[in-house]
Amino acid sequence: MQLIIATSPGGSQDTIIGPFLPVLQKQLGTKINVQYRPGAGLAVGLALAHRATPDCNTLVGIVTPQIQFSYLTQKNVDYTYDDFRSLGGLAVDPAILVVRKDSPWKTLAEFIDYAKRHPGKVKVGISQYTSNYYPSLVELEERTGARFNIVSYDGGGPARKALLAGEVDASENGIYNGASIRSRTTTLALSWDRNNWAKQIGDVPTFSKALGGSFPVNESFTTLGVPAGCAKENPERFKKLQDAFAAARSSTAYHTVLKKSDSLGQLQTDSPSAFDNKVDASIPQLKSVIAKYPELQPK
Repeated sequence: MQLIIATSPGGSQDTIIGPFLPVLQKQLGTKINVQYRPGAGLAVGLALAHRATPDCNTLVGIVTPQIQFSYLTQKNVDYTYDDFRSLGGLAVDPAILVVRKDSPWKTLAEFIDYAKRHPGKVKVGISQYTSNYYPSLVELEERTGARFNIVSYDGGGPARKALLAGEVDASENGIYNGASIRSRTTTLALSWDRNNWAKQIGDVPTFSKALGGSFPVNESFTTLGVPAGCAKENPERFKKLQDAFAAARSSTAYHTVLKKSDSLGQLQTDSPSAFDNKVDASIPQLKSVIAKYPELQPK
């Protein structure tokens, strides 16, 4: 089997899906080869997965809302989420704003104050413009009067490397997809309604608590899916994949892996239909976000 990942190596899908793959491979009794196909805001890899032979031998990494943004913000893209089927929920990842340990900013208020006094000087890296991080940062600018220089990369891996290398001053990423740089960074704030992850990121405030007001929850969901043709033309094989995925996700072996890395809090256990329905239900809100920002509108 093959797994198509639509970003560069080292991104959030490697961080989150990578530890799950050996458990899933054992459950299926087969090897899963990973192919990285970055480019065009995820469209290169997702289009390739969409066109794959519907024999259920091709898996695709799904990150939402990135997958919806990838086709809602681009013209001439030949897929939508309806062209895929998830195998169920796997992981949820709340967004955080981080800086290097040697950063002069120790709080979000200090960071914002500097960005207000030096418009465009502070560089903030993100995994993609077609991600939940870009509109979050733009909204942070609008609410505070700060002005960032937002730099997009082909995936979370390159964005994290850019932060450590000093190419950017800060990064907005997920608690878990940014775990590899946690020891070398400081989390300024969490884009959530409360901090349930103090063990991972410390006793940091939410955006709302740090700045006042009410900032929305910002999160991404990561899982595996297949081209819709797999479910339609090979329903028995699709059911076998779903069952193997659910068994691997609930297995002691996988939970042990998550506990060792303090990542059990990322586990998300939606059924396939519940996950797909959650994606579908998010479309109207995402369209309203895109309509609000001209730079996100289809080009």
